[in-house]
Amino acid sequence: ELEEFQAAQEILLEAAQAAQDIGSRRMLWQINYYLGEFERQQGNLDKAIGYFYEAQEIISYIVGTIDQPEMKNLFLARSDVKNLHEIIESNSVSK
Repeated sequence: ELEEFQAAQEILLEAAQAAQDIGSRRMLWQINYYLGEFERQQGNLDKAIGYFYEAQEIISYIVGTIDQPEMKNLFLARSDVKNLHEIIESNSVSK
């Protein structure tokens, strides 16, 4: 199980690098979110916080580029976006 976890994490790290290389913020925030979840599950809260905050910064950028209020609200209503916000706001992961 640990080997599978490490393999999945390595794939996400490679995907993060690829997303950065091509400038895909839309993919990168999601990858950072899942890397944060991996680190949190392993008890590495400092690393998890870093990934969660990176994801949140990218989301803020994306939201700032959406002109239509309806589209902005749909994006912010996504379950993963809401979950990330709750994680950051909660005491379970705090800076």
